[in-house]
Amino acid sequence: MPRLLNLDPVSRAQLQAGDLVFYNTLKRPFSHVGICIGHGRFVHASKSGAQVRLEPIRGAYWTLRFDRVRWIEPGS
Repeated sequence: MPRLLNLDPVSRAQLQAGDLVFYNTLKRPFSHVGICIGHGRFVHASKSGAQVRLEPIRGAYWTLRFDRVRWIEPGS
């Protein structure tokens, strides 16, 4: 995913609505992504065609698989 190299890194403490939250769900980085909606939650779909779900960012499953947070700078 070379395009991810252009995304600015963000610490978990700086997480805001609209940030991309990446997880390692397939034993490789960036294998899953969700969008932070604020208040400690994010939206994602578990697979292509699946219903979009709302999940806690710090839920047990997601905490173990957390990779990093990135945001796209406007105009990039």
